[in-house]
Amino acid sequence: MRNVWIHTARLSLVLLLWLICTAPVSGKESSDPITVKQFPCEKDSLLNCTIDYLMDEGYRIRSVDSDAGFICADRFIPHDRLLSVKKGERRTVNFIIRKCGEGEQESCIRLSILYEDWNWAGNLNATPNYYYEDMGVLTVPEAYEVVWEGLQNKLRQSDEQKLQR
Repeated sequence: MRNVWIHTARLSLVLLLWLICTAPVSGKESSDPITVKQFPCEKDSLLNCTIDYLMDEGYRIRSVDSDAGFICADRFIPHDRLLSVKKGERRTVNFIIRKCGEGEQESCIRLSILYEDWNWAGNLNATPNYYYEDMGVLTVPEAYEVVWEGLQNKLRQSDEQKLQR
């Protein structure tokens, strides 16, 4: 009777460890429709179009690695609210562009938007004291949709210009 109990306990422990090891680490799918989009163009042209879009929208390009398909850019968005400690926010967008699908004519972009609040520290002396507070990854779907729509419009403009030539 004792051997059966030990065998059952071992089997339960092994089953529990297997469930823990095979369970997903996060609740999100790897291809989140908000952060990942597929475009019908090659990687290099999508990378160049993304850079053009960011520059047209007033983003400051921080770094570009064309081999890796990585773009990092940021932009400051001021808040003009009376009696507010928050003076604005800095949004940093990170793009990773890769080939996807079977042909060279399809690419995928993974987008991550980080943001920091620019706050007033409360000093009333001659030099105002401000600081950035890191707020992490932005999870508001509307912010991602604005970027996707702008990028798609830029791609359409680029395609129209190619057809006119």
